[in-house]
Amino acid sequence: RTPMQWDGSANLGFSAAAADKLYLPVDVSADAPTVEEQEKDDSSLLNIVRRLLELRASSSDFDADGDFALIRAGESAPFVYRRGGHVCIVNPSSCSFTVSDKLFAGTKPVFTIGSISVDGDSVSVGPGTFGVLRRI
Repeated sequence: RTPMQWDGSANLGFSAAAADKLYLPVDVSADAPTVEEQEKDDSSLLNIVRRLLELRASSSDFDADGDFALIRAGESAPFVYRRGGHVCIVNPSSCSFTVSDKLFAGTKPVFTIGSISVDGDSVSVGPGTFGVLRRI
């Protein structure tokens, strides 16, 4: 693993040693990501992972032994599965989809990367989207 890039200081805050003494180089590009910058950006990977970890910790549905059921899988639709009282949707394609199932009725998005909207028992899922719905 490359050195942790903490801030904009020398060696991106990883070490005060000369750059040629590091076991692996840090990212030398002008827009190299740092913890300091990502903490300021709500949409950064760092903050997305933090929110996912909070969601996982909030419910035993996401424990390793939590209830799992495959709802839908295939090339022409998003991947949908249930974890206890949560429904997870993954759409890695470049197409939008609308999926109907009574499982969606009475749910709302609690975590989304991309575009998800619920209307009755139908869910519209935008391209490149991941979402978690919970019964309300």
